[in-house]
Amino acid sequence: MDSAGHPRGPAGRRAEGAAVGAAGHRYIWWNFAAITLDVSFWTAGSACVDVGAVLPVFVNTLTASKLVIAVLTALPSVGWTLPQLVGAARILHRPRKKRYLLTVAALGRTPMLALPVLLLLFPLPSKAVMLWTMVACYTTLFFTDGLIGAAWYDIIAKTIPPRLRGRFFGAMNVLGGFAAIGSGWLVKRVLASPSLAYPRQYGVLFACLCAGLFLSYLLLAMIREPEGEVMADEPQPLGAVLRHVPRIWHDNAPLRRLLAVSWLASLSTLAWPFYVLYGIQALGLAPEAGAVFIWAGAVGNMAGSAVWAWVNDRRGPRAVLVAACSLRAAPPAVALAVPLVLASLPSLRSAGTAQYLFALVFLFGGAATSGGMMGFTNYVLELAPERERPVYVGMGNTLNAPGLLAPVLGGWLISILSYQAVFALAVVAGVVSLVVGLRLPVAAVAKAHAPARPAPEVDIAPG
Repeated sequence: MDSAGHPRGPAGRRAEGAAVGAAGHRYIWWNFAAITLDVSFWTAGSACVDVGAVLPVFVNTLTASKLVIAVLTALPSVGWTLPQLVGAARILHRPRKKRYLLTVAALGRTPMLALPVLLLLFPLPSKAVMLWTMVACYTTLFFTDGLIGAAWYDIIAKTIPPRLRGRFFGAMNVLGGFAAIGSGWLVKRVLASPSLAYPRQYGVLFACLCAGLFLSYLLLAMIREPEGEVMADEPQPLGAVLRHVPRIWHDNAPLRRLLAVSWLASLSTLAWPFYVLYGIQALGLAPEAGAVFIWAGAVGNMAGSAVWAWVNDRRGPRAVLVAACSLRAAPPAVALAVPLVLASLPSLRSAGTAQYLFALVFLFGGAATSGGMMGFTNYVLELAPERERPVYVGMGNTLNAPGLLAPVLGGWLISILSYQAVFALAVVAGVVSLVVGLRLPVAAVAKAHAPARPAPEVDIAPG
């Protein structure tokens, strides 16, 4: 018997897991609210310097390099995914992960204050200084965010049962969408304000970003976390965790197929940072059109999330992934089609009309992104046994990171080819992701929990 009164061995762990699950469910609605508000404030702040509609325009004033623009706009997704196995190694011994989450989040978010300070108090900073400060701050923010990703997902999995996760992620995205719509209105007012000369208007937007990040942090601090099962008795070196990756990879065909679908879907985002630049250069849109694009992305995110939540809770995450893949080719296809439509219908060429036509790129993109995130996350959470959940989450997201570098590849291709050629490649990638997605297995949980070679019962040995 252990100190909690449960017998040792698999039966004891199952009994302990049931007790932990019951404790976690006491916090369902509190954490449902706290985490959805956390994400909403993060989304509201991030939308003020949106990586698809605002950040590329500002960075384009600092450098002409499309590759630098692509790297900065890829940092949020790559930073979120790449370090997650490292973060997972730091929490495998922790029954509660909240203290670790808050400590690392504070270290990552505080340096972002340098950006509004530079732009508002020193309105004519060197472009090189501004650019490299942005690179340093964004890298710190998103890589520390990745270090806490496995802990964040583990808290969600402990306190939000599978039957509610579709509605949870749907509510999170819908509320975040409303927040982004409000931020889009703010972006339009700030960028069009005659009293805010360049670069002060971007200083105001970065200040709003920081406000969103710190309000999000306050909501993280309000999370109530029960104890959970642990995989080790002490912090683990990364090497000890990595030794489990080949076994998990070998035993889980659904996970391998999931990553293939995700990589292909990521390739459809080759041109994501460059749609707004293309709209400004090829269609003569004003920079303030970025606000319309933020609204369109938010509406696509909200409308898609409502549908994805219903599909996830009734049909499962596989159905969500397939439906999201069916939309992946739409944004680049619309970007290719809008100039042709405007050429054949000159009456639509006014900037006001053109920006709303081009906003369909962001509408479809928002819907596809929210579906991909919800489907991928819930698929991994269903695959993972509780004790190994941080490893599964970290492994899934870390192995997904290379595909998220697609915009960097897109920036290089645009510099040697053209916008239209890269849009066409993105269409092809979206179609192929759908074809492969249709082959994802439905019974993912049953297959993952009955592997050919069972997982070892012993804890990870210290490396």
